[in-house]
Amino acid sequence: PAAVLLVPWLVWKLDYYGNLLPNTFYAKSAGNPIVPPLYGLFYLAVFFVSYAAFLLIPRFLRHRRDLFAVPGVHQVMAVVPVWFVYICVVGGDFMEFRFMVPVLPVLAMVAAFLINRYRRTATQVVLIAVLLVFSASHRVMPTLIPYPVLTFTELSHWPNESTTTWKGKGEFLAEQFPGGPDVEGQPVIAVAPLGVLPYFADLPTVDMLGLTDPVTARTGYAIEPYYPGHVRMARVEHLLDEDVNLVLAQPGATDPEPARTAYRLSELTFLYPSVDLNALPDDAQVIEIPQRDGKVWLIIYLTPNAKVDDAIERNGWDVYPIDHTCVLEDMDVVEGSGPLVDFANGLSRLVGERTCPS
Repeated sequence: PAAVLLVPWLVWKLDYYGNLLPNTFYAKSAGNPIVPPLYGLFYLAVFFVSYAAFLLIPRFLRHRRDLFAVPGVHQVMAVVPVWFVYICVVGGDFMEFRFMVPVLPVLAMVAAFLINRYRRTATQVVLIAVLLVFSASHRVMPTLIPYPVLTFTELSHWPNESTTTWKGKGEFLAEQFPGGPDVEGQPVIAVAPLGVLPYFADLPTVDMLGLTDPVTARTGYAIEPYYPGHVRMARVEHLLDEDVNLVLAQPGATDPEPARTAYRLSELTFLYPSVDLNALPDDAQVIEIPQRDGKVWLIIYLTPNAKVDDAIERNGWDVYPIDHTCVLEDMDVVEGSGPLVDFANGLSRLVGERTCPS
């Protein structure tokens, strides 16, 4: 009976999409096959540490027979190890432990059962207080060390009302190029975070991470080092094929330099990471758009567009040529010396390895 429903659906899917597997499967399947499961294990471990759930593990081992003696617990608990294996297979996530949400009710039920097994109320109160302290500390610690997840506070920067956020940048582009994607002559943008920014910009958009782009999903560069959820980056050649005008990539800002005459490739690897920027055309440029915080928003002007030229002249934006040279120190993100500094700068240089081999 299942085949009666499944086979026609698969035939339709193959005819409509051209593949049985979703595009995101290919976009998220690049890189070393060993690293994602290890990151998934790390993700689970950090979750249990962040919320002090590890304190209940000995209690679980001691009272698991009593727990599973409750009718229906076996069936409910069966989903937890299956879900944990899934998290390891897909390589974890980076947004505030959202992958743990499907099993949180079950874990909360288990926690309540184990805490209730303590006979002294004072012990229960102390344990609950410790769990709450760890949970509250979790809002601070990942802000200091944003690994492996970003907190709600950090994530809220992207869609909030500030002009320097992705929402604000999208609205700014919509003001500069009004009318929507169907207006003739609109610039085509390429952006990595395909959510807030292009939604509010309302311009023709190319997804640089490949989630909605079958070419990048299959032929994009593997992003190094591994970061969960997004593991491919669009090649420069593909953006040229798609007639992209403005490469927003991973939208970033920097401090303006009055004496600047050009941008080196090594200064752009933070903006457009993990690819070979030597493929940029000789006439590609960098546009500096002033922000209210005193920094400048960098956009790679890949191919000419009349409306972009008008916006540059109208707003007085600075435009610089791209010098196809590298200075490795440009890619360093931390000043000083020591093991931690070397590690941070080593990761930053790894992002630009294809452009500026070390």
